Amino acid sequence: MPVVASRPHISIAAGLAGGGINLVEAVRQLMGEGKGRQVPNARNAMVTGIGVIPYGRNWGSANAMVLVN
Repeated sequence: MPVVASRPHISIAAGLAGGGINLVEAVRQLMGEGKGRQVPNARNAMVTGIGVIPYGRNWGSANAMVLVN
């Protein structure tokens, strides 16, 4: 299974703390828009995200999503 390490996971906002950057990259791969990072014939993707927003009640999230094209 090919793996693409596009960018490090950065928790700076609610969407990013839960894996938003990883989700965007997975969708780009499945749509064939990965440019120089493109995985040939990408049909499936698994996205994970673990993050904490250190504000107020220190909200945290952990998630996993499987995408199929």
